[in-house]
Amino acid sequence: MTPLALMYVWRVLLDRLPTTTNFFRRGVQLERYLCPLYKRIDETAQHLFINCVMVKKVWDTCESWVGILSVRHDSVLPHYHHFQLSISTTKHYQLWKILWVTIVTETWAHRNKVVFKNGVVDSVEIFSLA
Repeated sequence: MTPLALMYVWRVLLDRLPTTTNFFRRGVQLERYLCPLYKRIDETAQHLFINCVMVKKVWDTCESWVGILSVRHDSVLPHYHHFQLSISTTKHYQLWKILWVTIVTETWAHRNKVVFKNGVVDSVEIFSLA
């Protein structure tokens, strides 16, 4: 993985991305704090990358595509570790980790497209681009 990807993963795992909830914690006043993809629950890293209805569809598609059925964790760090632990060979371990990072990165890019460019929420597009 590139250093930029590693830095991004570090920020995701430590909940250091500029989600609306993190802005609220820092005292930044926003018009709303809801998830831009789902618009019913506050946007946290846990929600955006794991629990959001739209992103769950992406993970479902990913698991179906890879052929793995598993229990999905509700928080980012255990979800990341579960991806790593579900593979037995080093080669597959690296590919699976890259897939996780790619889906999370594409989810963030899609979220930004919705927020800043009035994009349309599309779980199929997120998976396809990943």
